[in-house]
Amino acid sequence: METLENLPELLNGVYEPLCARSKALCSYLKEQGVTFTRGFYNLHAVRKGDGFFTEHFPIPVVTAQGLGDFGFELDHIFFEAVLPREKALCFDFAALARGYNIEVYGAEDFLTDFYHTGMDMAELRERLLKSAEREVCLCLKFACDTPPQTLFAAAKTAVFI
Repeated sequence: METLENLPELLNGVYEPLCARSKALCSYLKEQGVTFTRGFYNLHAVRKGDGFFTEHFPIPVVTAQGLGDFGFELDHIFFEAVLPREKALCFDFAALARGYNIEVYGAEDFLTDFYHTGMDMAELRERLLKSAEREVCLCLKFACDTPPQTLFAAAKTAVFI
């Protein structure tokens, strides 16, 4: 029972930095005149080795209207946007990958990989063409200490490229 007694302090130690980073982004978005919502969501599937691991615990997620979602994971921040299939087929993912760590996956089946580090970017379009997905998720990953200004600028670059 000693472990359970310390659990609130342990969880606060984990969540306080995540909350602080998400609040900082909210403040910045507000300054920029961007409408947003903030919530806590669980059941994220994250890559672990050659497979995926489902996170049952909630993380802060800030949804910026017209852009996408910023998620505050334990070890990184991500930005996720959904692109219609037609836009994804014309999208210059290679140009974006030169400046950012990106992943591209299915919007209906999140475990369908179209691209992640280690895959051949040249085969991305062909994988998209073979897929029945009507929408594609684009994800950019950042270090935990990435400033809100950098996150926002990257999101705008990704969505409007």
